[in-house]
Amino acid sequence: MLPGTRMTTLSRPRALAIMAAVVVAISACDQEPARYASTDALVAALGEGGVRCTDLTSGGRARLVEETGRCSVGDANVDVFVFDKAGDLENWMQLGRLFRGELVVGPNWVVRANDAALRAEIMDALNGDSP
Repeated sequence: MLPGTRMTTLSRPRALAIMAAVVVAISACDQEPARYASTDALVAALGEGGVRCTDLTSGGRARLVEETGRCSVGDANVDVFVFDKAGDLENWMQLGRLFRGELVVGPNWVVRANDAALRAEIMDALNGDSP
């Protein structure tokens, strides 16, 4: 013990509360991004995460992509993509490497936004990654 310091004992309930808070904080950091079955579900999750994406228009299916869509966050257009197979997502990422700085990626989805601050909000809302 250092001179001038004293040891303090924590009550059992307080120690348990601190431990519980640490466990919750650690588990929140380790959460895996969710999978979404549709662009509607992906946009709904954005909203639940605090990013309100309005006026979703569906682009339907595209090569490698199960469902595409576009919505608006303020003045920004946001493109959303949902993939049926992991291999399709990986192949699409290879083809779309020019957009890498504009993407937020999850296990079966991609969100494209031009604005860096908006991408950061999307990343937080969906627990996604930036490739």
